[in-house]
Amino acid sequence: MMRDIGKLTGVLKELTDEDYFHSPVKILKVLRVLNLLQEEALGLAEQKLENEKSLYYRYRNIDGEDVTFDDVKHLIYVLGKYN
Repeated sequence: MMRDIGKLTGVLKELTDEDYFHSPVKILKVLRVLNLLQEEALGLAEQKLENEKSLYYRYRNIDGEDVTFDDVKHLIYVLGKYN
């Protein structure tokens, strides 16, 4: 548990440096993407997430908000970097 919190701290630090958390809307988008990933990890999602594109389209279908594929791809990269 503490190791996971330490890894999440690294992710948040890196995203903070890149203007992600200067807007409440961007914070909400990041949290929604993390929620979709958590649902997938727990087996609560109806369909499997195969790659960044499937996560991107699921986000758009569920939340209907504007998010760019590059934002989702970058978030996945940062999450993967910190395992």
